[in-house]
Amino acid sequence: MGIVRMIEGGALEILRMRYAKGEITSEEYQRIKSELE
Repeated sequence: MGIVRMIEGGALEILRMRYAKGEITSEEYQRIKSELE
């Protein structure tokens, strides 16, 4: 459980960074974020 949470948290962090850099659109960001949660 803990490890899975860490992986998901890391993925969300990477997602946020990519979104902040403009590598992905807000639409993609929201879609991927909802898939991760």
